Amino acid sequence: MDIFTLIDRINEMLLTPEVFRYFLPGLSGLSFLVILAYLFQSKRRAKKQAAKDAGARQYWEAQLKECMNKNNELAKKIILLESQIENKDKEIVSFNMLKEELKRKDESLRNETAAKEKIWANLKEAENQLSALKKDLEVKQESINGLEQIRRDLNKKGQELQEKEDAMGNLRAELTGARDKLKSAEEVYSGLKEQYADLELQVDAINQSFALEKTLHNRLKEEHAKCPKLPPAVSA
Repeated sequence: MDIFTLIDRINEMLLTPEVFRYFLPGLSGLSFLVILAYLFQSKRRAKKQAAKDAGARQYWEAQLKECMNKNNELAKKIILLESQIENKDKEIVSFNMLKEELKRKDESLRNETAAKEKIWANLKEAENQLSALKKDLEVKQESINGLEQIRRDLNKKGQELQEKEDAMGNLRAELTGARDKLKSAEEVYSGLKEQYADLELQVDAINQSFALEKTLHNRLKEEHAKCPKLPPAVSA
């Protein structure tokens, strides 16, 4: 039972009129005991409250410390996560750049492959042509006779070509002179061309005049045909 409850019950008993007059002489002593009991209970309560407050303070300090540790760990995790996100962003940018580079290389490889395929097709065609040419040469090689005679003929042709080369030198000199003459002739031709143009104009004028005269002559013939014919003269 609580001390305060006990004190309340004692007070109720003592303050009853029937009991109060019997216990009035010893009331002062009892009051002193009650005060001592109250002080003892208050001190005990204060110790319990202090112990409870100390335990609560230690509990909340431990909770606060744990929360701070958790916050520190969480902050570290956030920093680590931000670093990882930044690294991931860099990796994504690098991946996109690598993807574009691979795309360009793939396009270049496709173009190179197409070019190589075209070259390979041209090579196969050239090989076929070379094979046909080789067969043709083999056939011609089998039909060639008198190679030494051909060589002598070639030497003879070489001498003839040398003679022709010498003759061509002379012809070049003559051609130079002919060019000079041609230049003079071109100048003369230019003058003659102008004269010819004048003559063409004169011929055109003469042709027009001749056509006009011919027209007049035809008209005169028509008019003459329309005139009545005279009777032939009677001889005496």
